[in-house]
Amino acid sequence: MSRATRRIVVAHLTERSMTPQEIASELGVSVDTVRRDQREGAPPAPAPEPEPAAPAAAGLLLPDGLQLRLDLGVLTAAYKAQPEDVARFAIHQAARIVQRRMPSGSTVRPAERPDTGQPIRTVRTAVRTVQTTEGEQYA
Repeated sequence: MSRATRRIVVAHLTERSMTPQEIASELGVSVDTVRRDQREGAPPAPAPEPEPAAPAAAGLLLPDGLQLRLDLGVLTAAYKAQPEDVARFAIHQAARIVQRRMPSGSTVRPAERPDTGQPIRTVRTAVRTVQTTEGEQYA
């Protein structure tokens, strides 16, 4: 038996009111060894293993930054929508601006959803309406 295990057993048997002589006889060690283990006490419990991290969700991950959080907070409050929906809306609006500035002969395929491969539906919206790829609207 290892020293750490023996110290745990000695601590447990001491809690059960066994004398050092009884513990020594039970474990087959000297009384001095039992007394030394009692003085040192049981070794600290090992630190629990951390929970495995959840797999990263599919999608766009943005680096965290103060300005990004502030800007997202402004948009979230203005549109009264979830941060993910506001970010999606802002990206769609930026893409529309770029598409308008492209030469008329160039072709830009609409984006496809990575999970289904279906084109993302574009819904014309009124001012202050946030759209999502699922077709939900937030006024």
